[in-house]
Amino acid sequence: MGKYCFNSKGDDQVQTQMDLANKIVLERIRGVRSIILYGGFGRGEGSGRFIDGKFFPANDYDVYVITDKRIDNGYIEEVARLVAAKWNKKGITLEIFDKKQTLGDNFYYDFKCLTVDQLKTLFPMLRYYELKNSSVVVWGEDLRYLIPDYKVKDIPIAEAARVLLNRMTHLVEYMSLDGKHDPEMLKYFVAKAYIDACTALLILSEKYAPTYFKRMQIFKETYKKDFSELYSLIPHLVDRVVEATTWKLDLDRDINLSDLEYWHQARKDMYEIAKYFFSKFTGKEIREINDLSNVILNMRKEYYEQYGYWFLKLRGIDNKLIPKVMRFSLPYYFKYKYFLRVKEQINKDYYKIFYSSSGPDLVIFSALPYILFSLKEEGVDKEMLMKGRMILSSIYPVKGNDWESISQDYANAYVAFFLQKIV
Repeated sequence: MGKYCFNSKGDDQVQTQMDLANKIVLERIRGVRSIILYGGFGRGEGSGRFIDGKFFPANDYDVYVITDKRIDNGYIEEVARLVAAKWNKKGITLEIFDKKQTLGDNFYYDFKCLTVDQLKTLFPMLRYYELKNSSVVVWGEDLRYLIPDYKVKDIPIAEAARVLLNRMTHLVEYMSLDGKHDPEMLKYFVAKAYIDACTALLILSEKYAPTYFKRMQIFKETYKKDFSELYSLIPHLVDRVVEATTWKLDLDRDINLSDLEYWHQARKDMYEIAKYFFSKFTGKEIREINDLSNVILNMRKEYYEQYGYWFLKLRGIDNKLIPKVMRFSLPYYFKYKYFLRVKEQINKDYYKIFYSSSGPDLVIFSALPYILFSLKEEGVDKEMLMKGRMILSSIYPVKGNDWESISQDYANAYVAFFLQKIV
């Protein structure tokens, strides 16, 4: 039996769930060579809660199934939902985002498939770096040696940008002014925002490590020296990262703030962290929210070209022009895929998606600073919120004019794009 949880309390039940999932996968998919668990449970840092003697994982199981031949993404999602149903969970679906989710609800079998040949040409993305360096084989052959042996310095800073923006997004998704959100769930994703702010900064300084605990230790040792500008603005960030990490690893602890106090503290901190990070990433000066939004919207070169470079390098192609071409071509590919997903979600065409020069992901993220930071302790900055609404409506049908409804539409737009199995 593997060690899946940081405190080992849920290991037996995780193993039982893994055995059931493996059985279904092997029955439904031919040519399986290996099943690999990565993410928190794969690196022995999973967490959850015991309720009436039953273990409820706090987040999803991240799984790669390695096969001889490609498997259709639609079929992969079908098998993942079947696994979830056996666990009495609904699984991952393209539904309207539910702000009422609890830690027990926020759980699914995040199942992706790679062929043996694909392992040899994987980009140095965070999840592939972790797949090689901090995962566990739960069935079959250990084929991780086929993944290229990347160094930390090879991880594109675009990966750090994506992680940071994802966590900022979760601060919008799980917050409800109408009291719809689950307080513990909100605190959980605030903690993850702090943890992955640390992740993003350590990628920036090329000191990233593939476990929460090790990253926390490195950040404690290097924050003041490596990030002196940010330290002068948030001197207590290390303490907040340590607090968030220790709670995430052991949910029997607690955060000594209410859910709303914790959220507003993080909102203030993430504003300074985002301005600092994206100014370093893009080389642009960022003084206010307008600057931050514009930089995110227009960072196509920084965000897309690094992936193009590695895509070609791993295929033996040495042509400096093609990564630049991918900077322009990838957004159009993403628009097409996103158009189909939005149509599936809302049951109608939304052609505005094709009008922007940036990809849907960057448009969604450029609306984020206005929506997130418009919500202050003293109330909503309506002018700022409407700027976020205007950007979001360029790629998603936004219906309302208040923070609650706009944040809901933002969450729906995000789900439509980022639940795709693009890579």
